[in-house]
Amino acid sequence: HQRVFLPKRGLMCEGATGACRRSFVVSRGKEGQGRGASYEVGDVACSPHDVRSSWVKEAFRTIYRLDQRASTTPLIQLEDQQGGYPSFSKGKNGIDLYVKNEAALPSGSLKHRLARSLFMYALATGQLRENMTVVEASSGSTAISEAWFARRLGLSYISVVAKSTAQEKIEAIESLGGECVLVESTAKIYGKCEEIVKELNEKAKLQPKRGGAHYLDQFTNAEAATDWRGNNNLATSIFSQMERERFPDPGWIVVGAGTVATVSSNLFCWRQ
Repeated sequence: HQRVFLPKRGLMCEGATGACRRSFVVSRGKEGQGRGASYEVGDVACSPHDVRSSWVKEAFRTIYRLDQRASTTPLIQLEDQQGGYPSFSKGKNGIDLYVKNEAALPSGSLKHRLARSLFMYALATGQLRENMTVVEASSGSTAISEAWFARRLGLSYISVVAKSTAQEKIEAIESLGGECVLVESTAKIYGKCEEIVKELNEKAKLQPKRGGAHYLDQFTNAEAATDWRGNNNLATSIFSQMERERFPDPGWIVVGAGTVATVSSNLFCWRQ
């Protein structure tokens, strides 16, 4: 059972998740108010207009197919050079140390799950449609994963990056079909994203087939896009894999200093 709140549209979605399809009841406004129509689209809830869009439904199916192929990533307990447990793990008061290998995800990035959630959020809220260009402010792992998803959905992708960005990262994004727009400093990245989206949407008014653009905006939407109760996010993956371990509830979860979006999107689950 999933319950997802989509703040920008004021939608509360409830639905039982089955093996083959998902049925959602959509209610507008605050939780507990009157409910609207029930959509059985095999995907998450969409607006009535988007439910009729075969492209949106196929986009969800594509993402779900990719999920089935990827499953989850390994959780590896640290061992010593002899293949046994290190000394600090021994005894009833020992400390068990595990490493979550998110590099095993298809895009090779720990931001793969976040990128997936951002795309699904944009599709479900009707902000991302066929032939649109996806725009993001990122020069690292998020952009690589987003470019990976955009290619599989048949969408163009633009990442706005600072000129100081390592050439290796730029090449990784471009190798997945993405385009990098360079600006003088990181302070100008976000304004440039909004400028590109506005320009492309203006062109789309004159040439509708162009599709316009959508700014995924990971730092604003990360927490809203990730459903901590399911949706195969990082937090639930860790806890489900820890269920049969000696200490099933981790005392600490350690992440790299540069993974703000990853932390914010999973922090609520970790706190719970």
